[in-house]
Amino acid sequence: MRKKQINWLKFRIFLIFFLFFICFVLILLRALQLQIVERENLQELAARQHQRIIELVPNRGTIFDRNLSVMAESTEIESLYTHPRQVKNVRQASRKIADILGMNPRTIERKLRSQRPFEWLQRKILPAKAEKIRELEIEGINFLKESQRYYPNGWLAANLLGFVGIDPEGLEGLEFQHDRYLNGHPHRVLLGLDAKGREIITELLVVPTDLPSYSVVLTVDLNIQYIVEKALTEAVKKTRARSAMALVMEPQTGRILAMAIRPTFNPNMVRNYNGDVIRNRVITDAFEPGSIFKVFLLAIALEEKVTQKNEIFYGHNGRYQIGKEIIHDHKRFGWLTLEKIIKFSSNIGASQIGLRLGAEKLDRHIRDFGFGARTGINLPGEAKGIVRNPKSLSEVGVANTAFGQGISVTAIQLITALSAIANGGNLMRPYVVDRIIDQSGNVVKSFTPEPRRRCISLETSQEVTRIMKAVVEPGGTGTEAAVPGYLVAGKTGTAQKIDPLLKKYSNENYIGSFMGFVPADDPRLVILVILDEPEKTPYGGVIAAPVFKTIAERSLQYLNVPPTEVTASPRVERSPNYYPRTKRRESFPPDIAVQPDGVMPNLLGLSMRNALGRLGKSNVEVQMSGRGLVVKQKPPPGSRLKEGTVCYLRLRPPS
Repeated sequence: MRKKQINWLKFRIFLIFFLFFICFVLILLRALQLQIVERENLQELAARQHQRIIELVPNRGTIFDRNLSVMAESTEIESLYTHPRQVKNVRQASRKIADILGMNPRTIERKLRSQRPFEWLQRKILPAKAEKIRELEIEGINFLKESQRYYPNGWLAANLLGFVGIDPEGLEGLEFQHDRYLNGHPHRVLLGLDAKGREIITELLVVPTDLPSYSVVLTVDLNIQYIVEKALTEAVKKTRARSAMALVMEPQTGRILAMAIRPTFNPNMVRNYNGDVIRNRVITDAFEPGSIFKVFLLAIALEEKVTQKNEIFYGHNGRYQIGKEIIHDHKRFGWLTLEKIIKFSSNIGASQIGLRLGAEKLDRHIRDFGFGARTGINLPGEAKGIVRNPKSLSEVGVANTAFGQGISVTAIQLITALSAIANGGNLMRPYVVDRIIDQSGNVVKSFTPEPRRRCISLETSQEVTRIMKAVVEPGGTGTEAAVPGYLVAGKTGTAQKIDPLLKKYSNENYIGSFMGFVPADDPRLVILVILDEPEKTPYGGVIAAPVFKTIAERSLQYLNVPPTEVTASPRVERSPNYYPRTKRRESFPPDIAVQPDGVMPNLLGLSMRNALGRLGKSNVEVQMSGRGLVVKQKPPPGSRLKEGTVCYLRLRPPS
């Protein structure tokens, strides 16, 4: 019996020691697990308890014009935040801060009483307000520097540039379209916290980005943009138009040199404007072109050889019946040549040409000019316009289309199509971005002239140009567009708008327009001006042609395009912010920064005459091969030109 008790006691002692051993082994294994297997996770968890990660907005890349003048850049601005547990007198602090920021005190108080370790009070506040809050010396109220988008030229090219959000991602315009290049990776800030959750100010650490932002260089010339914007503003004030647009393009390349819209906005204060003001009407708005469309009808008719240069059409004394419908002219015309149909803008003459072409041929060539499809410009929100199915067109429908009714187009389509007439028949893809560059000025991506197709022959282009010159000559509808010293080829337009309530053409609302190119025989600029619903006279030759003249005259002088005769020229007005900042210029290597002298210009897509004109002041020897347009050049654009440099140019006829 006693022996059994002893054995039982030994067993219990052994069991206790065994259990202790098992526990020791388990503890040891757990310790090894914590120290080795889960070490990184536990360290991260500990860091979370003592650190707070905040993402700050990245520095976006800069947007430059073609001369490297700054159009949009990132600047530093302070944002206000709080560590709520550090704030002592919450109610008093809320009231003082709210008074300065113009906010509801309850909103501030709610954030100051938050249980979270970090709260934004207001981001990107004005420097004057930041200074007043700093003077309060409230514990737990601090500032962090963030990046803010700044547009140094205010409303200049605002609808083209667009704007960014607070984060800041691109929301409209070029800022949106090229956001993946402009927007870098967010900066992350680590705020150190002690055991009680209080911020340790000295432990702020900025984690650098690993995805840099790039900068965008546009084809836009800020000086020409300023000329266009100023002329358009004056025209809107004078005519009291509801809206207006103006475009300037290089016909040989498709480069957009200026794009202006009214009404417009200041992207630095975008919250003050609605979507109607912000949108880029040049790209998004389709409208009936009216009489300016007749130049494309003329080109199509000559290309299809359904009419001859010397053919005469009867004007039916201003009243021409097609079925049950009657086509009217603004005057009673008798016999009209092709030139007079365009010069006097006869709807009846255009109708007869359209009917002779027929719906199928008219439709095919209209689409060849790019109407009814997006141009492919590198901007967001482009509309296609409307070109009706030829099978659905009656005779009246064909006649209406011939003089620009029953078809809707965009401004970018119009100027692109007109450029095809100006450059000898090639439809170019319009573009506003010349290249993407990194922080050292190296080219990441470049954009070059891109011919899409041939619309008309060179002979047709020359004949249409000859007839368009007559529009600006005495007796034509566009005499107000004449530029002293230069030949101008142009066309006026006065288009009735559809009344949305009555669903028929209005007798009160019109679009007045003028489009043309200059110099007519060797075009450097194609210009389009559109005034929507002017309160005074609606005629494009009266209200839009003078705007064309102002833009053309001042732009040609700025570009040093020599006139064909000696005339007095007005002083060119320069944008007050035209010249780039010195520091910004010096941030790029010499072979990237475009200087007025001593740098190889971009000659691609230019005629021999234009190319030699660009090189005229460079004092270099030029060797050329071929004829037509420049397709290859050496040295490349942007290269330094030294004394004795030989420039090789290869030319090829337009295809």
